[in-house]
Order: sequence, then C-alpha cells, then structure tokens
Amino acid sequence: MGSTRLYAKGRVLSHQRGKRNTRPHTSLVQVEGVANKEDAQFYLGKRIAYVYRAKTEVRGSKIRVIWGRATRVHGNNGVVRAKFRHNLPPHVFGASVRIVRLPLPLPVSHNLHHPHFLLPPTSFASPALLLSIFSRLRTTRLTPPYRPPADALPVHDLSATRPKSAASSPI
Repeated sequence: MGSTRLYAKGRVLSHQRGKRNTRPHTSLVQVEGVANKEDAQFYLGKRIAYVYRAKTEVRGSKIRVIWGRATRVHGNNGVVRAKFRHNLPPHVFGASVRIVRLPLPLPVSHNLHHPHFLLPPTSFASPALLLSIFSRLRTTRLTPPYRPPADALPVHDLSATRPKSAASSPI
C-alpha cells in the first residue's frame, strides 16, 4: 500500500526577466504534468515550498524552507509565476519545489508584503507540520486538476431565465 503525496512537483526555471534585465522578486515554476494555461490555473494561490539542506543546524534540523505562492500563469505552457518570502537565489534554477495541494485557508490580506500572506497559518498548519507531512507522504501521485466528465455536468437552459428584450416583444 502506497502513501498519498499531498503536493505536486515543480521545477524552478528562472526569475522573470526581459531581454537584459532580471526581476528576482518573481520566479518561474514549471509544474510537473501541466502543459497548458487552463491546467495551470488550478495552482494559482497554492503555496510553494523550496526545501533545501543547509550546512549548520538550527533548532535541531538542517532542513530549511523558503515559502512562496503561485500568483499567476506565465505563457501558454503551464508555467506559473511565484513570489517567495525571500527571493530564490540563482543557484536554485533547475531545482525541484513542492506545490502544496492541501486546502490551506487563504488569509484575509492580499498584500504580498503582509507577514501572513506567504506563511502557513500557525493555527492550522505550522511549517514543521507540513515538513513532517512532506517527509512521510512521498510516493503516490494525486491527479492534476479534477474535471468531471462532460455528461456529469448539469445542463441549464439559460434562455428560459433570460428576460425578453424590448425589441422582441410584440406590441
């Protein structure tokens, strides 16, 4: 029996950039298994964790995390833009990140500089709790965004609820 992985894998491609200038406050992340803009929409607002191992031990662990959030889609090939709490250094390009699929509650603030915007709410899930979930749950994949079959969706006739226009009334 396999365990359930509660995050999607992704790769850091680069900082957002123009021809000559880089913008290190925004990173580009390719989500594994996502190849178009519509599927990438599912990941907007999801938290992204760059987990790495440091040399020195802090509070009993050498594992550190830089938290971020997917902010918008970039292009047509399933790449998302992400803002991290601290800008990712360039040596991270090509490294893997974890896009958390847990239904974490969104904070009220939409200000990117607000301290609660990029951190998990401590009342719900601390970073230590999420790291323990990540370490235990690695193998089984969750499918990308769920789409019910077309015949399962209810079909509504909107013409019955649309008011008659003045031009079509026989007066």
